[in-house]
Amino acid sequence: MKIKILKVVIAATIIVLSARAAVFADEFDFLFNPVKISAAFINVYEANVKAGYIFNGSFYCNPQFGNSESSNLKTDNAFSFSAEFFKYISAYIAAGAGASYQIAGSFENLDGKTGFAPVYFALKLRSWPQQPGLYGYAVGQIGYNFFYSDEVFSKNSKIDGGGLYYALGFGIIYTNYIVECLYGVHSGKVFDLQNGSKEIDIELNKITLSLGYKF
Repeated sequence: MKIKILKVVIAATIIVLSARAAVFADEFDFLFNPVKISAAFINVYEANVKAGYIFNGSFYCNPQFGNSESSNLKTDNAFSFSAEFFKYISAYIAAGAGASYQIAGSFENLDGKTGFAPVYFALKLRSWPQQPGLYGYAVGQIGYNFFYSDEVFSKNSKIDGGGLYYALGFGIIYTNYIVECLYGVHSGKVFDLQNGSKEIDIELNKITLSLGYKF
């Protein structure tokens, strides 16, 4: 009798485990099999517009700039606006380009405001989209940024040009809405007219949190 009961328990356990394994197989197949995903969430081309909040920014000046006692200057928080276009070259990898405009902001111990406007190439690596279009991604950007200032800044300084721009970050897309966080570095050159027109290398390090929409 005990042997029969044991056989029944073993058989029931095998059936339950087999059923559960089948469920896991279906779930695994759903995650990684493109045929199971609605085509509405699989973009070959993708255009994005984003509005960003820039914080934790700091200017690094080499050599020291103006009357500042430090070569590392904190900047005010600011806003930026971006537009991008991507083409997916595989199910998971997209290449594209974009442009961003940063509203000019001020920084400690120096008069006037400055800002950057980068144009860049970008590479995006995404997870496979899930219903209803939820997925994450990592992104890298590299390009050239234009460097500009207001009239107050220009009284004591002359911009000599922009420079290299690059950024790394990650984001989440839900249906068509984007949340993204980027760490970016901007560079440029200015002539410090207050100190014999010496040339200063400028580097801005910042974090940008963006909200956007995917078309």
